[in-house]
Amino acid sequence: MNALQALQATAGQRTHEALYGAVFIWNGNEFPCTHGDITTNPPLITGGYSPQSEVWVTVRTESFGAGPYPTKDQPCFLRPVAGDGVLALKVATVQASVGDVIQKILCVSVDQGA
Repeated sequence: MNALQALQATAGQRTHEALYGAVFIWNGNEFPCTHGDITTNPPLITGGYSPQSEVWVTVRTESFGAGPYPTKDQPCFLRPVAGDGVLALKVATVQASVGDVIQKILCVSVDQGA
């Protein structure tokens, strides 16, 4: 993917970051992001556990520079679009999409599996 294609692939992401101002906090750094609905008390998963909350967070890969990237079970925080608070979470899953220019991170409450 060339630079123009990468810019086009992240145009919507950049627009939403500017409009809404959500922030993903990981590894001591703040990254502009977008996020989906914050689900509280989702259905039980295999094994009978359920996180208290879960949310998909989307961050542009370029925001992480040369890396590292978030990985499973690492602590993270989300300052969401709505509200003044910060959610204490941990990384459950990371997906690279759109030619590796977007990182989609499933974050769950820190008590997942507790």
